[in-house]
Amino acid sequence: MMPFSHELRAALPSEFDPPSEQAGDRVDLFASVSAVYAGHLRQRPQDWVWLDDPDTNRDWSMRDFIHLWKTASQGLEENSPAWYGQLRRLRRRMLLRIAYRDVCALAPMRQTLREQSALAEFVLGVVLDAVIKSWIQRLGEPWNEEADAPARWCVLALGKLGGRELNFFSDLDLIFFFEGSGTCRKQGAATQVSNEEFYARAFREACGKLQEPSPYGPLYHIDLRLRPEGDSGPLVRRFSGLLHYYWTLGQTWERLAWIRARPVAGDLSLGGELLEEMNAFRYPRSTSPKLLQEVAGVKLRTEREVVGAGLLGRDIKSGVGGIREIEFFVQAHQLV
Repeated sequence: MMPFSHELRAALPSEFDPPSEQAGDRVDLFASVSAVYAGHLRQRPQDWVWLDDPDTNRDWSMRDFIHLWKTASQGLEENSPAWYGQLRRLRRRMLLRIAYRDVCALAPMRQTLREQSALAEFVLGVVLDAVIKSWIQRLGEPWNEEADAPARWCVLALGKLGGRELNFFSDLDLIFFFEGSGTCRKQGAATQVSNEEFYARAFREACGKLQEPSPYGPLYHIDLRLRPEGDSGPLVRRFSGLLHYYWTLGQTWERLAWIRARPVAGDLSLGGELLEEMNAFRYPRSTSPKLLQEVAGVKLRTEREVVGAGLLGRDIKSGVGGIREIEFFVQAHQLV
């Protein structure tokens, strides 16, 4: 059977010089690990040349993704189907690069996780900014009547994105909130649309856009179950409402989740202000004598309700000795 690298060399357009033999060994390994990305390279063999470029193989940050998107989105109408199509293609190519570097040991695991987190943060910010702008054009700008200034909004990430350890199949655990009660203003005049209604509609559309199916898959799956009251709670809350919920009804599992909370989109300074207010909840000055029993109870409920007794021995995420068990152990120590 012909090695994958030979197949790519034969398919390369004539204007591209084939990469080195060492690069051939790397792409053979890569193709053996991922059929999805092997299929991508069959369709675009020139991307193999790009993967072997020294600039591609350095460590990247959010700034690199922003720079690429400015070029890739030029001339496209923001928030249009073509704009989203280009964003999905760019994300696929960035994940191709991250996966290639990971599989071929060209980047340490820590960098792989950080780049995936930065990519998700970039995509989330781009989509939310575009959607919020489109809703402002339709309904006007949300207004903080107490401060007589535009309302501020922010998105917090919990879970793996919050901890900058996103993997290739992670959902984004998000909490949406805003500051400022009032109604939207359009052309300087107050409207009947409340800030709550505006942000609920805008964030709901953004979640839909992020999860929309496409030939490249969705941009990201969104998990909102960690927000106050889970699926039964409102999609978005005011700053003061979030604080009130956690200080009156917050549970041990929510303390654990908030240890990894981090602002990732919108007004990041607003997110920082919320975390300052939440620090005493996240890291209480004194803990309950039953704290470790409560954490163990959360773990047992996860095993019973999510995994099931029959899979506990082989579920590497939530079973015995799995990722979740390590997380519970570490987070309990952080609380103490």
